[in-house]
Amino acid sequence: MILHHIGIVVDNLAEATPLFEVWMGARRIGDVVEDETQGARIQLFLMGDHTLLEVVEALPGEETPLHRNGEFHLCFTVPDLDEEMARLHELGAVVTHPTVHSPLFDQRRLGFVATHSGQLLELLEEQRVTVQ
Repeated sequence: MILHHIGIVVDNLAEATPLFEVWMGARRIGDVVEDETQGARIQLFLMGDHTLLEVVEALPGEETPLHRNGEFHLCFTVPDLDEEMARLHELGAVVTHPTVHSPLFDQRRLGFVATHSGQLLELLEEQRVTVQ
């Protein structure tokens, strides 16, 4: 597993953006993406040269455990999402969100699990490169 990004939930994305841009010196990457599969509006930021930060706001009526203000998660890329979800489940993790395709990350599949001690992990399938 390789760390891909750190995600944090905010109540209001527009109000939180200056915190990340002005206070932390983060730069926006692209536009806000409305991801109905996850029930969220999402903005990516780049901090420094390599650290991705995903700021998430729940869509109205979509409050779930994934969307509690201040909640954070670590996202890791994995070669085989199904295999890794199964491995973590065997270790005691609980699937908290079914596997979906992410419009934010080129329709790659992702899923969420909570560890036995409550940490939220997002697993993002590695981008497959096809040679023609």
